Amino acid sequence: MKESGKEKGSPPPTVVWQKDGIPTRGRESITKHKNHSQFLIHSTKRFDTGLYRIVLSNDYGEASYDIHVRVADIKEDGSAHYVILKRDTSTATWFTAAEKVYSNKYTVTGLLPGRKYFFRVIARNDIGDSDPLDSRDSWHINKDKELFHARIKEYHERDWRHAPHFITPLKNHAVRRGHDCTMSCAFLGNPRPVVTLYKGNVNITANSKFWYNSTSGVCTLVIPACTTKDSGDYSILIENELGQEKCSCTLTVYDKDDKSLLDSVTDSLQKSKHIIDSTDQWKVARVILTVSSHYPLSQILRMKDHDQCPDTYQKDSPKSGMRIHIQQIMTDVLKAWM
Repeated sequence: MKESGKEKGSPPPTVVWQKDGIPTRGRESITKHKNHSQFLIHSTKRFDTGLYRIVLSNDYGEASYDIHVRVADIKEDGSAHYVILKRDTSTATWFTAAEKVYSNKYTVTGLLPGRKYFFRVIARNDIGDSDPLDSRDSWHINKDKELFHARIKEYHERDWRHAPHFITPLKNHAVRRGHDCTMSCAFLGNPRPVVTLYKGNVNITANSKFWYNSTSGVCTLVIPACTTKDSGDYSILIENELGQEKCSCTLTVYDKDDKSLLDSVTDSLQKSKHIIDSTDQWKVARVILTVSSHYPLSQILRMKDHDQCPDTYQKDSPKSGMRIHIQQIMTDVLKAWM
């Protein structure tokens, strides 16, 4: 509580402050100047309520002035609190950092290191919000330097080199004269193997008659418009500094009812351990040729479901006691050529 007054008088009057007619003592602070007097009480209480009087007096008289003071109780607002907002310097949008703060100190969490923030404080109660109070300068959140320790294993270079080898070798082919024949195989090797093509013992890699391509470990050889001269053994040699490997196949070029086809079939049957003499050879030939007259040879060679082959063509071999069934003959032909 603070009260002040101005006075005049000659000689200068004596100033006395009273409360309820009694001179005040103790809690007040009285300041006197030439024409001015001030009465101050810090942190007023309810018992400071009363009638305060300032009395001026000198040899010629006396004057006074009364002041009525009432100290009222202050009812605390339990709903009053602070709302703290934050804003990154890179955006204009405010976000709530804390919604109900009842103290004048608060630590904001969830701030990203290395960024700058502005803060805003709003007082709020049941009646409404106060005017916002913004921070003048931005606050920079320091980024802690993290020590990272890594255990790096010693690097041992692996030798990925290996000798070439075939993963899909060449297969035998039977092609009718005038048709194209395509042979292919797949291989692996590191360093990349060098591919060489042979017909018999003759290198045909650079021969313009044949179409040859080797890409991504797949080698393809195309023989266009095959003739009987193209029949024979074909082989592919792959080699690098670590080794080499070779695979071969047989190409048979035939005409309809061609005896060379019969020879090839007979040879395949003999290699598969079927016992066939010169007499039986012509009987087998008759069987194959009879079948060929009813079924195109290309269809017979592609009969992978052998139950579709005719089962009326069969014979007994008196020498071996073996029964040679047309299905078994076709199975051996398929194994030799497909």
